[in-house]
Formats: sequence, structure tokens, C-alpha cells
Amino acid sequence: MNNENSKSFSLLSSVLTFLLCIFFSSIIFFILVFFYQIETYDSGYAAIIFVSINLLVITFVFSLGEIIQRKISHSSYIQLVFITILYSLFQFIHMFSKMSAISFAHYALYHLIVLFMYLVFITPIILIGIHNNVKSIN
Repeated sequence: MNNENSKSFSLLSSVLTFLLCIFFSSIIFFILVFFYQIETYDSGYAAIIFVSINLLVITFVFSLGEIIQRKISHSSYIQLVFITILYSLFQFIHMFSKMSAISFAHYALYHLIVLFMYLVFITPIILIGIHNNVKSIN
């Protein structure tokens, strides 16, 4: 019975976290569209694309946190969250400070490089976490 309560709590927390991430995403898009009028900038559409990718990553990492923790170790998940937060900070700081000053191509190139570096950092964390989790089970 306790395991069943734990699973229902896990599902409830994942759903609530997902809803909070969707609400956060809505706030970010509202700010970008109505306050910053992002579509008027040369790099506005690239910003929308990369903000969407960032918010999808945030939603995935946080709302599926317990499922990810079962596959990788707890310490690897904490590192994944930390790297995700750093990735988001780099992206949002650059977006708000440079979006109006640079072209579409420069903006897209910078954020492709930042996204690539994010993937470079999280890949070994995930692989080592899976390896350590499998090793601790056996």
C-alpha cells in the first residue's frame, strides 16, 4: 500500500511540476511578446526558437525529475539540474542584453554553440549516472 501511495504522489508531483513549468513558459512568452515586442527585432524569431528549446529542456528536466533519477543516480540528477540552470541563465542573459544589437545569424550561432556546450556537458553526466546506477543495482 505504501508503494502505491508513493507512485500516486510521484505522479501528482510530476503533473504539478509540469503545470508550473507550462505556467512559467507562458509568463516568459508573454513578457517577450508584449513587453519586449520580440518579433520587431532581427533576431526575434531566433530568440523565440531558442527560448522554446530552453523551456522544453527545463520542463523535461524538472517535471520528469523522479523518472530521470531512477535511471541515473541522484548526484548525477543534481548536476544535470545545475547545468540546466546555467544553460538557462546564459541564454536569458544574452537574449535580454544582446537581442536588439545583433543579427539573426549571430544570435542563432551563439545559441547553437551554447546549446552544443550544454549537450557536451550533460552527456557524460547522464552516461556516468546510468553506469553508476546499473553498477549499484548489480
